Amino acid sequence: MITGLATQMDGRDNQYPPRIVGFGAGPKDVEFFLAGSLSPPKRAEGHKKGKKVQVAGPSQRVDGRYVSVYEHFEETYKIIIRDTTLPVINVGTQKNPSYLPLEVCHVLPGQPTRSQLSPNQVQQTIRFAVRKPTFNAQSIATSGLQTLGLSPTCPTLTSFGIQARPELIAVPGSVLPPPVVKYCGGKAADHRYGSWHLRSLQVNSAANLARGTYLSISVRGKDHPWANILELKSLLDRFRDTLRKLGINAGECVKGLDIEVKPHNADAQVDIAIRCFATSQNPPQLLLVILPASDNVALYNRVKFACHVEAGLINVCVVGSKFAKVDEQYYANVGLQVNFKLRGQNYYIDGSQLGILGEGKTMLVGIHVTHPSPGSSQNAPSVAGIVASVDKQLAQWPAELRIQAAQQEMEAQSHLKVAEHLNWESKNMQQS
Repeated sequence: MITGLATQMDGRDNQYPPRIVGFGAGPKDVEFFLAGSLSPPKRAEGHKKGKKVQVAGPSQRVDGRYVSVYEHFEETYKIIIRDTTLPVINVGTQKNPSYLPLEVCHVLPGQPTRSQLSPNQVQQTIRFAVRKPTFNAQSIATSGLQTLGLSPTCPTLTSFGIQARPELIAVPGSVLPPPVVKYCGGKAADHRYGSWHLRSLQVNSAANLARGTYLSISVRGKDHPWANILELKSLLDRFRDTLRKLGINAGECVKGLDIEVKPHNADAQVDIAIRCFATSQNPPQLLLVILPASDNVALYNRVKFACHVEAGLINVCVVGSKFAKVDEQYYANVGLQVNFKLRGQNYYIDGSQLGILGEGKTMLVGIHVTHPSPGSSQNAPSVAGIVASVDKQLAQWPAELRIQAAQQEMEAQSHLKVAEHLNWESKNMQQS
């Protein structure tokens, strides 16, 4: 959503509203009333001697003229706007607008964003945020004070006699041992620094994938990262081999579909392709969807909607550029998704580490309500989600989503019927 541009609704209730050619107009197409001096009010003539009565209201006239934003900056500030095709920015309000050419605007760094981030921005944010504690401590002790306005040279703090010490204080802490994640045969994963590797490990309980296929999606004007169908088949074979290394009983990949979507009808093309798989004589157990890019959120959402809501197809999405690199670690991570979605068990934690949870008599439930992000429509709903464990190994977590009125927190939680959707007792041999 683009906001802050000039619109023909700006200042419409003012006595002299701005003149705007259209939404997003440039400095030559936006004119505002530049007021001069206030003309003296008219005086009413009376029959009797004495002071003349001043008449208020519309009879008072304001001297001035309409001037474009371009002319105003040239005459007043001696600034010539070079690119008049760029829109002006309304830095005021819609009721009382105030316009600036885009060329004279500078975005100050370090401001919090109030709009939804793009996938690429989210990735960059995560990369910046995930740092070792040593680097965080160094940043706090050096630039952190200045960023927060707590530097020793801050005149505001000095005037109040406040001084912040730059040294970090030491507090007692404890490091808890990480849980031992075990795979097939009780082999433990090599976990370091919050991650673990799957070298020579297989999933604890493997799923059967007798019939899987693929849907390759491309966008007009952008080629696949593979040259032909033979190269794609080779990639699919390598992925199948990785699944087998993980212990998954994966059969040969059935020939799938390759479609090229256009921006104006991408949803319809995706729906038709997925419907073909769902209505075939032998629907696939798993559909591997190869997407053209990771930042095409609309296409990804449509694939998920068509598979989950309309067709009921189990699916896993990958990005074509990553899939073509034949990265064993990437293939293994996708393989864990495949096994999990086919009701397999990837790993487990020994019951002795789980306490009462390891007895199989307790269900863990998680509920969260996501509200519309800033900039969304006023009618955008809130989404309530619930997940819960169904076995003592905590391997599967069925989920449920509910749509509710915006900005409501507790209603969704009270209406989510856990027992009806999770059927926990049947998974735990009617234990109570």
